[in-house]
Amino acid sequence: MKKSKGFIRYQIRSKKNSNIVYGSYCIPRRIGNKKKNIELWLGRVIDKKNNIFFTRKQGYYKFTATNNSEEQITLLTENELEQYYNIDITTFPYKNISDKNDKIASMISFGSSYFIYNFIIDNNFDSIFKFIFKSDYDSILSLLIFKIATNNPYSYVHEWWQSSYCRILFPGANLQSQNINELFTNIGAENNLKTFFSQYIDFFKQLNDINTILFYSDGLPNDITSNKIPLIVVMDKVTGLPIYYRYFPDNIVNISTFHAILSELNEYGINIDKLVLDSGFYSEDIISELFNLKIPFMTRMVKYKGKYELLVKNTTPSIESPSNLVHYGEKTFFIKKVKTNIFSSDISVNAYVCCDPEVKRNEELNYFNDQLHFGIFLILTNMDLLPEDILAYYYYRQSMEQLYDYIKNNMDILPAKTRSMETFGGHILISFLATIIHIAIDNKLKKSGLSFIKFLFNMNLFNAKVYKTKISPDIKTKNIQNISKALKIKVPAKIDVN
Repeated sequence: MKKSKGFIRYQIRSKKNSNIVYGSYCIPRRIGNKKKNIELWLGRVIDKKNNIFFTRKQGYYKFTATNNSEEQITLLTENELEQYYNIDITTFPYKNISDKNDKIASMISFGSSYFIYNFIIDNNFDSIFKFIFKSDYDSILSLLIFKIATNNPYSYVHEWWQSSYCRILFPGANLQSQNINELFTNIGAENNLKTFFSQYIDFFKQLNDINTILFYSDGLPNDITSNKIPLIVVMDKVTGLPIYYRYFPDNIVNISTFHAILSELNEYGINIDKLVLDSGFYSEDIISELFNLKIPFMTRMVKYKGKYELLVKNTTPSIESPSNLVHYGEKTFFIKKVKTNIFSSDISVNAYVCCDPEVKRNEELNYFNDQLHFGIFLILTNMDLLPEDILAYYYYRQSMEQLYDYIKNNMDILPAKTRSMETFGGHILISFLATIIHIAIDNKLKKSGLSFIKFLFNMNLFNAKVYKTKISPDIKTKNIQNISKALKIKVPAKIDVN
């Protein structure tokens, strides 16, 4: 190893009565007639004697003073890490970060942060990721609560954090754009996702019997590649909670992909009860294979493909008859079940021709042609269901809407040149976690006749006064009291702060 002419320079930064030492590796250079050091930032000094440092990007590592960059950094082994995990939390790197001359406001947004955080802790949801992403815990919780409470673009997260209770809960959150970029890249890594899903699925199995529906959609927009990103999600049929996802950057999903997904789910101990597929997956070879696999599946047929046109022509003229009337929630449909060999004589399935009268009337007002297809959609399945049951199965896919809503919200805090599939993957993971918490809160509120929308509306109006050593929440309204009772989360008259 070539000996270096460089040296390590140390400097102290005071953080809330704690002197934290940081290091830089300096290599002297002469530029013209002046001497100048070329510096490499090493991060926080953990063990000066053994040259152990910490950064968010590298974690804990040993630095070797050499001019060969490939030999400078050696990540610590699990056994070596053990002695450094118990560092005093008050001097942990990036703790107590704030802008210069920035003080906590005398009034902060309190309700959403307090209730969402306590719900996460009370229901042990943080156990599914806090040990995997322990060094980024404050940032992940802040991003997660921000996403649930506002679902705004990440460009607003730092400003929101500054004026919310999250700032006191998670003083170590580092929410500048570059740090969010690095965080997403880190948590979106494949090895982290495997560890996360293994832990989350085990956690889920302890609480519920899994009755799964696997959804496929081919519509995630992104600005990283020109193609849309196909997304496969597994939802629990009873709770509506998502328990697994997989996305495909290359926009290639075929039956071999599905075999791989089913195999991976089998490794996690998950068997698929139902498949609900978007129309983008509708093709003869795929439908034939799913039919042969004998897995119950359902998909929306594509217009003008296969026998779609023939089925519409034969059924729609008489579909709006009392015998075909079906009620679903507050809506009314006309549904007719037809047995058909959809692609060939070897594949006999059920086609449910559905007419939405409300959509039909709107289309009649705005269009003149194609009246036969107004308000019509076809659902294809190898299951034998009553017409009144078909919509309940098909609209299970609405459980995905919240996940899609979180994912589709833009990441405009991240510079376009730094975005990658890894950063996009980290964004999807945060959205996935937000969806889990959102649905779990909503499920609990529904038992008391409340809704998540009402919950957020009231919580975003619930503020707290900040004093030197305590926080004093506003007087609880009747709605706040009802939500507190439904979620079994008490709000104290005051909260002590350090």
